[in-house]
Amino acid sequence: MANDLRKDLERRVAKAIKLANLTNTSLVVAVSGGPDSLALLYCLHRISLALGLNLHAAHLDHSLRPESSADAEFVSDICAHLGIELTSERINVDAHRQEHHLSLEEAARDVRYWFLSTVLRKQGARAVVTGHTFDDQAETVLMNILRGTGVTGLGGMRMISHTTICNTKTTIVRPLLSVKHDETQEYCELSDLSPRVDPSNDSLELTRNRIRHQVMPVLEVINPAIDAALVRLSENAQNTATILDQQVKETWDKLVTTDGGTVAINLQGLKQLQPALRSHLLHRVIGHIKGDLKGINQSHIENLTHIVDGAAGRESYLPGNIRAFVGYDDLIVTDGTTPSISPFEGEHTLAIPGSLIVGRWRFESAIVKGNPEFNEPGDQPPHAPDGFTAYLSSELIGDSLTTRARHSGDRFEPLGMNSEKKLKEFMIDAKIPRWWRDDIPLAVVSNRIAWVVGWRIANWAKVPDNAKSYLKIVASHHELS
Repeated sequence: MANDLRKDLERRVAKAIKLANLTNTSLVVAVSGGPDSLALLYCLHRISLALGLNLHAAHLDHSLRPESSADAEFVSDICAHLGIELTSERINVDAHRQEHHLSLEEAARDVRYWFLSTVLRKQGARAVVTGHTFDDQAETVLMNILRGTGVTGLGGMRMISHTTICNTKTTIVRPLLSVKHDETQEYCELSDLSPRVDPSNDSLELTRNRIRHQVMPVLEVINPAIDAALVRLSENAQNTATILDQQVKETWDKLVTTDGGTVAINLQGLKQLQPALRSHLLHRVIGHIKGDLKGINQSHIENLTHIVDGAAGRESYLPGNIRAFVGYDDLIVTDGTTPSISPFEGEHTLAIPGSLIVGRWRFESAIVKGNPEFNEPGDQPPHAPDGFTAYLSSELIGDSLTTRARHSGDRFEPLGMNSEKKLKEFMIDAKIPRWWRDDIPLAVVSNRIAWVVGWRIANWAKVPDNAKSYLKIVASHHELS
């Protein structure tokens, strides 16, 4: 009977590893010393030869208890006995909590996953394996319900998930999500293992412990199988999220433009989406910018939906220094590192030679004798690669030109082409983000676009090969006082 239970648990762990396509590879195993992680480590060790696994254990001492160093020694002895390499580290979680104004649980989670991703990178392993169980999943779903989560949070933890932690792409596998905590304890007993007991698991200062010791027992009176009900809810939510993920993937390229820490979503297209898909898309956009959805609940998504239905200029602030505001054509969601974009307004004459300041733009023009050293006829010279310096035919331009923003119906003949196209089509082809397009100045002569500043000059305005002089214009950002 004992062998049957042990073999069953090992079979379930092996099934998860195969499902994650992680056979014949290296894995980092998170080991705290408790019954869940200890059972996981032994299961993986016993199936490692058959599955071609190279295991590396990782233990983090959170520095929260005086006896925590004994846990590290225990894990070290276990790994030495099994012949498994171990990386063990001590980090002051409380200091991290105070520095970043987090709850103790948030700080511990941040530090733990940072540590595991660091070990993963150093070992060149394929994935991190953790000992989260069926009970953990039920508690996680209930916690997310209480936080007011959306369908993503209702899904709880996935057996196989992919995330980026400190710029390291990390695969996390949780083979015990279908295994109850009582089963891991029994596995340890049958294997003559004596796992460490963490007294902080009984502290009611932690939200998860209050859920475990106070809320779940009350719910069990109403439904003795509340844990199974919550896990079924998570499975249904994951199935729904999978369908929505696919729909978001199909919608993303049509509606979303990304540039660094900024994402723009086409307003008209966003408003036409069904509410569930719109909500899921907004979750995905926030996750794209933040790297996670920590601190984001359904009320934040509802705030975004509210401003989407309002006038241009409305804005909302979200956790993680995220700002969202409504432009003329897009909902723009950006992190704190991205400056706001303001439209280029009015029409202004730039004398040649001369200088001009419009808003945050400065233009300097000069007539230069000789001919710029082109790599090929008509190309930009090598010392002006950024598109903010233009070399134009002084004869064709004349003694002045106009700077303005784009107009509806504008056409442009890009350098290298002998025919015009719609300026909008050029901007799309050049992958200019929608939210920049009204801020891009145009240099115009007799209503013909000579230069799309920052991108390309017009073919008709290029300097002829036999020119004795040429017009040089430099555009730069001017700091407003």
